[in-house]
Amino acid sequence: MAVGFRARNAANAIQIDQTYRNLALRAKGTLQATTPWQNTWRIATVTLGGNAPVIAWRCNNPCAMVGATRSGNNTTYTFMVAATSGTIEWWLFDEPIYGAVSGRVGLRIRNPTTGVTVFDSRQRYMRIIGSVNGNLTNGFPSGTTTYSGSPAIVSGNMAYFYQSQVVGAPGGPPPYPWIDFVTYPMAVVAGQQVTWSGQMSPAADHPASQPFNNSSRQDAYNYLVVDVANS
Repeated sequence: MAVGFRARNAANAIQIDQTYRNLALRAKGTLQATTPWQNTWRIATVTLGGNAPVIAWRCNNPCAMVGATRSGNNTTYTFMVAATSGTIEWWLFDEPIYGAVSGRVGLRIRNPTTGVTVFDSRQRYMRIIGSVNGNLTNGFPSGTTTYSGSPAIVSGNMAYFYQSQVVGAPGGPPPYPWIDFVTYPMAVVAGQQVTWSGQMSPAADHPASQPFNNSSRQDAYNYLVVDVANS
C-alpha cells in the first residue's frame, strides 16, 4: 500500500498526512470591555455559535477569560479586564467544515479510506506555539515571554483565589463588616510579547445575604499560546 502524501518539518517530524486533524478559523472580531465591575475593573461578553469551538484572545490590558456558558450551539464567553477599559481581540476556531475558507483552491489532502478532506490550504488552522501551566501553590504565572508570530491565549483551567476579610465588628450596620477580594492570573499581549501577573480585584462590600468568612480557590491553571498571525 502506498504511503501517500506526507509533509515533514525541519526536524523530520510529520506535520501533515492523510490522517491530519486540526481546528480551523471560523470567525474573528473585537469587543470592548465597558461593563463596570467593582468600580475600576471592566467586563465584556460575546456569544458565538460553534460545534466544537475553541476561542483565542488577546488584550491590551491585564485580562482573563473568567467564564464560558453553553446553550445549544451557542457559547457566551466572559472576559474580565483589570483596568477601566480594554480592547479584546478574539479568534474562534472550530471543526474545519465550518472554517472560513478564502482564496483559490490550492493543496487539498483527502483520507483515501473515507474520502474526507483532512487538509485544505485555504483554511487557517490553529497553530500552537507555547503553553503556560502551574499551580497557585507555587504562585501565579509571571514574567514576559516573546513568541514568534502574533500570540493569543487559549484558556484552559483558570486559577483564582476568592477571600473575604473582616474590617469591622460582625453584625454592624452597612458598610458591611466584610469585604471581598478575588485574585486572577491575567495576561497582557503586546506585539509578540505575553506578560503574566496575578491581579487582585478592588474590594467590594460582602453581600449581607451570603455567609461570612467564606473563601474558595482553584489552584491549577493551564493555557495554550497560539499564533494568529495568519488568522
